[in-house]
Amino acid sequence: MGHIRLQLFPQSRKWQQVVGLIADGHPVSEIAAASSEAAKSALKKVANDPVFEQAVWILLNAPLAARSPGFLEDLSLLGVQTSQTPALFDLTAAINASLDRLAAEQSGKTDFGEMAQQALVGSLIRAIEPQLPTLLEATPEDTRTALGRLAGGDRFAQLARDFFGDLLYRTLDSFLSRELANHVGADQRFASDAERRAFEHAFRRHCSESARIVESYSGDWYGKHVWQKGEFGRAESKRFAQYALKKLRAELERRDNAA
Repeated sequence: MGHIRLQLFPQSRKWQQVVGLIADGHPVSEIAAASSEAAKSALKKVANDPVFEQAVWILLNAPLAARSPGFLEDLSLLGVQTSQTPALFDLTAAINASLDRLAAEQSGKTDFGEMAQQALVGSLIRAIEPQLPTLLEATPEDTRTALGRLAGGDRFAQLARDFFGDLLYRTLDSFLSRELANHVGADQRFASDAERRAFEHAFRRHCSESARIVESYSGDWYGKHVWQKGEFGRAESKRFAQYALKKLRAELERRDNAA
């Protein structure tokens, strides 16, 4: 399967400004704001990426599938194939396989699609794993129960924030991490690799805080839609995905203006 590189940022004038801010020792807040400004147009371009859209569709519907008597059948309708109730590792492996198949049908996966896939799996693991038993080995039913709890408005809102915050971080970091490595050492921005990692941690926090805007509206929207329709079709899922990116871009612009 081919891989489609998007070349989102590195040659743009705005990203060259980001490089200059890093080299000149500007604080995380300014670099984050400049990076976010450079990312806004890129996020708009990739809103229709098929793997991203599928990842959001799974994000919306997998918790509902876990609450359904026909759990495996409902997962199958999402393209997630498994022969028995999956444990957490089996669930994430099946999701990865389903998105890989979709990418193969599209003649390749974009960088953004790959990052959306990683963000989906990562956010589900972070949401489910803390709910699993620690003294006894978790069972597949434990995983199903934990997944089903994410269909609650507040829990889904937190899941959505984590997904979009992680996706934003991965998108920006796909360029930034390569650039930061050029600024470690004597007489450089970062005297040690530990300082670089501390910067990246602060940058991740900025992305998570930016995604709070998604959390603030998605919980009520999710609960209302579940109450009215009980599931999310393709059209509703696509509208949610694009609106979430729109809200995220607006928040990035607000933070940029405030920096």
